Formats: sequence, C-alpha cells, structure tokens
Amino acid sequence: MTRPKATSRKALVVWGTYAVIVATGSALVLLSIPSTFRFLPEAPVEFWLLSILALLVELSPLTIPHQRRQPTRLAVSLSLTFAIMLLWGSAVAIVVQTLAVGVATLRERRPWTDFAFDAARFSLAFQAASWAEGRIGGESTLGVDVDEFGLATVLLVPLVWFLVDNGVIALILTAAGRASWRRWLGPSLYYYQAATAGLLMLAPALIVAPTGWAVALLAIPLALFGLVSRVLRAQGRDLNRDPSSQLQNIRGLADSVDRLLIPGSPTSLSPRLGLLLVRLSGLGDITNTFGRLVSEHLVDRVGELLTADTSSDAIIGRVASADIVVLLPKADLGHVQHVADRITRSLMAPIDVDGVVFVVRSTIGIATAPADGTELGTLTAQAERAIMEARRTGAMVRTIPAGDEVEARRRLSLLTDLRASIEQPEHADELYVLYQPQVRIEDGHVIGVEALVRWRHPDRGLVDTTDMILTAEASGVIQLLTLRVLDDVLAQLDAWKAAGLRLRVSVNASAKDFASRQFADQVQRRLIRHAVGPEELELEITESALVTASPSVDRTVADLVAMGVGLSLDDFGTGFASLQQIRRYPLSELKIDRSYVAAITTSQADRAMVTAISQLAFELGLRVVAEGIEDAGTAQLLDEIGPIIGQGWHFGHPMPGPDLVAWIHARPDRT
Repeated sequence: MTRPKATSRKALVVWGTYAVIVATGSALVLLSIPSTFRFLPEAPVEFWLLSILALLVELSPLTIPHQRRQPTRLAVSLSLTFAIMLLWGSAVAIVVQTLAVGVATLRERRPWTDFAFDAARFSLAFQAASWAEGRIGGESTLGVDVDEFGLATVLLVPLVWFLVDNGVIALILTAAGRASWRRWLGPSLYYYQAATAGLLMLAPALIVAPTGWAVALLAIPLALFGLVSRVLRAQGRDLNRDPSSQLQNIRGLADSVDRLLIPGSPTSLSPRLGLLLVRLSGLGDITNTFGRLVSEHLVDRVGELLTADTSSDAIIGRVASADIVVLLPKADLGHVQHVADRITRSLMAPIDVDGVVFVVRSTIGIATAPADGTELGTLTAQAERAIMEARRTGAMVRTIPAGDEVEARRRLSLLTDLRASIEQPEHADELYVLYQPQVRIEDGHVIGVEALVRWRHPDRGLVDTTDMILTAEASGVIQLLTLRVLDDVLAQLDAWKAAGLRLRVSVNASAKDFASRQFADQVQRRLIRHAVGPEELELEITESALVTASPSVDRTVADLVAMGVGLSLDDFGTGFASLQQIRRYPLSELKIDRSYVAAITTSQADRAMVTAISQLAFELGLRVVAEGIEDAGTAQLLDEIGPIIGQGWHFGHPMPGPDLVAWIHARPDRT
C-alpha cells in the first residue's frame, strides 16, 4: 500500500521541478520578445541568414549512431543561435532558439511538454552565457577580432552555457529520484555532451567574419552533415534488425528500451513500459522437419499476428530463435496482461505458412518498467523467471507479483547452484544417486532398480527433489542433469558387474530430453564408454511427454528402441495419455502411479483401476511396475492381479549403489 503513495510523491516532486524550470524559462522568452521586435527593423542580413538557417537545420536532424545505445539527436541550430547571442545579445538568441525548438518538436511530433522543457533549458543557458560574457568582457558583443580577451570569452562562455543546460537536466533527474545520472551520462557523455560542446565552439568561426556569403556558405557543410546523418541512421536501422525475420534484434530492443526509459525529457521521467517475452514451443522441430526457411516464415507470421494484436507504438523484436519480445510503451500491468491474453488467443489459431498449417504453442512472461528494472537484460531476466513459473504451474501467461519476487529469485538462485553442481568438479559430490529395488512380487526376486537423484546443497542442505526437478525442467538444465545421472548410473552398472551383480536400471528422462535430436546419440556414446549393454538401461518417459510428442520425440524414441534401450511409461494414470498413444509407442514397461496403488486395500474403485490397467498392459506384452507399495496387504492384492513388479518401502528404501549389493546378498530370495 505504500508503493503508490511513494510514486505519487515522486511524481509531484518531478512535475513541481518541471513547472519551476518551465516557468522561469518561459518568463525569459516573454521578456525577450519586446527587445527582439525592437531589434528586427535594424537587423542586418547576416542575422536573418543565421536565423533562417537555424530553423531549416532542424528540419533535417543530425544524429550520431551509437553501437549500444539509441542514436543521439543534436540541436545543430545551437551553433547558429549561439553566434547570434555573441553578436546581437541573448534576447534575440532566445527567441530564435525557441522557434527552432518548435520546428523540431513539430517535425518529430513530440508532446508539448518536451517543447516547453527544451525551450526553457536553452533559454536559461543562453541567459547565463550572456551574463558570463558581460562579466568577462563588459560587453555583450565580441566584434570580429578574436584577441586574447576574445579567446577567454570563446572558451568560458560556451562552458557556462554547457554547465547550466546540463545542470537543469541534472536537477530534474535528481527530482525523479532514480539512478538516472549514470544512465544519462553513460550513453550521452561522449556523444550528446561532447557534440553539443563542439557545436557551441563553431559559433566563434561565424562571428570572426559574419558576412552574408560566409553565412550562406555554412549551409553547404550543414546539408552534407544532414545527408551523412540520414545514411548513418539507415545503416543503424539495418544493424538493429534480425536478418531472418526483420524484427528488431537484441541491439534494436536495447536501443528502444533506452530511448523509452532514459530520462531525456519531462515526459520520460516517470515512464512506464511493459515487456512480454513470448516463447514459442516446437520451433526447433519445425526447423528440423520442414527446414529453416519455413520456420523463419512462421516467425514472420507470428510477428505479423503480434503486430495486429498490439497498438501502433508497440515494438516487436527477436532475442532468440524461439523468443520474441514485445515492448508496450506507457503501459501499466493491467494493460500488459490484457495484451498478453489477446496474443495467447491469437496464437492458438492455426497459422498457414506456404500451404502448411502449424499450431504454435507459446508461453508468455511479463515484466514492467521501472518496477522490474530499467534495462533490457534486467526486464527479460524477470520475464524469463515468469516463464519458469508459468511452466511450473501450467499457465500460459505469467507475471511475478511483488509478493512472489523473493520466491522467483530463490528459484533462480537454486537453478544457478544446480548448474554449478552438475558442471563444476568441485561441486560434483553434491549430486548423488540412490537406487530403489524393483521386486517381482510372486517370487521376491530383485529384477531391477530405479535411479533416484538427490542433491545436498552446501548451504540449503538436502533439497526437495520435486523442487529441484521443477526448477531444472523450467530451463535447459534438466538435460544436463539427465546426462549427469546417466553417467553415474552407467558407471555403477559397470561396478556391479565387476561384483557379479547384473540388474536393469530405470532412469527418469524429461520431455526436453526426448525432444532433443542429440539425446539418443548421447545415450549410445555413454553406453559404449562404460561398456554397458543397452538392455540393462530403461528410460522412463512421462505421459505429458507423450501427449505433447513431436516428430523429434518420435525419432528419439525410435532410435533408442532400435539400439535396445527399454522405454517405460512413468506414472501412468496421472496424465492424459490415450490408449492410441500407448499403442503407438514401442513401450516395454508401464508404471502404475502410487496414487492408485496406495488405496487398493480400501478402495474398490482404485483396485478396479489397477486391475484394468494391468490387464491392458499384459495384453500389450508390457511389464507392469506398481509404485508406492508400503505394506504386505497391498503387495498381496497386486500379486493376485498378475505378474506385477513391485516398488516401494515395503521391499526396500532408496540406497547408495554399494549398499545395494550388500542388501541383495543378505536377502533370503536372491537373484
């Protein structure tokens, strides 16, 4: 409840400061008008040439492209109006510069608040420079000879103008109460400030010989500057575009965020900006199946849909092959969420690309500025966290409310630490694998084990396995985790064989693993490296992976089965897999979820479900594993149903690999 009040107070201070600056500058303009009218009848031709030229140059702005930030627009008219001030006083210079600012504002269609602020700060700077000139030389006019006295004026008067202009900007930035100094100075110190100082230093060249011809000839280099500026701007636009989709690239988006959020005028002092990170699912499969050209055309079509679903001032760019960013200027969170919902509905409709119809799945993460950050990297990181939460909760659109920020950062920290535990040797012992026996119920023989990964964090202690898996699945880390577990498991199988023990091991794999084109090859290379037969490995696939299966999943499954690796359908009954999908894939095993098994001694419905699932699997030639067996009564009922393999604490708890050997040898019924 305190945040809106704080924001309101900040806005009051900002606009109060703005009002004082504009009122003071406007007073100077009004006071300058009478003396300017008195001067005009006697004004020399050089004055009229300089004044007209000052207005004309604002019709073709000069900008300096920057490799990381937005192009810096220069008020070229300053060099001309500064010369007017040195020659004929500050009053006429203030009036001419105000007119030049008006021309630039109309040409760029900027709001009147920008015009008022720019005119005011320039007026204040001219008045201060004129005062400094009078203090230095006792006159408001230099004349045509630049002697030692004039040189001091040439150096010091522009410095006063420069300091006052930037002091006014600094005053209103300070009122904004943000860390804006670095952002204002960083991209502009060597560009806007340096170039402005250079323009001011051009004025003495005009006052040395202010003849009509000299002033007229000045139009030639200024016109050339404008031409070069337009060419550079065009090149800059090309550099800011993704060459494939013609959407803005990361550089272009960063420029746009800076342009919208770096305070350069009063209207951007309290900016609002919404960012949508639209992640397209299955784009890699489309590329692999139909080729890159088709997938790029699909992204183009998605970009067109996003353009149609957003306002004309929205900015759309591409930050990765399957990630599109939408920037919504001046948008609050409610409007951003509304646009995200509209985009989600649009992307649900089939998209026709060159006669082929695609259905694109998407997840959208939301971030807003300045609440979630003021730079593209910070905002996209926040939106990335929102996507992770969306995938964890099954949502299609997600933002991170203020109350969830701590949780989101905790998950991000957890993800970073998990990656370190997987990849860095000094953290290798934090991850370890336990093995839970799988026992044939009818005779008690141990026929296999399931590998269960555990993570003991150096600071957090034993991390909840579900928390770890959900965090990993929301990113590419799950694939690294699977490969790490496979390495440990296959090394353990090799060690068991040396001890005279041969078992089949089931390893959980995620939908992302099966969707990877490299996964089958990665498994095969590891089997060869550890001298383990493929028949000793069973990979568990979830129902959700089958439901969302794609051509790449089909290919991976076919390759794994062809090399002899078993395929087990995990947690059957908890998802949406149909009988058609079970028949479609070459499964070797079906695992009944513990939620059905645990209640078969008390629930007739659950007992009927387990019986029906088991009989179906038997008819299809599949092994049946019942998970979560905790007591002898449950095991007995399952034995009555058929040749079911049992797994649960009734038979054995998860244990380290070396302990499993001793446990099996100590059993009365040994394999």
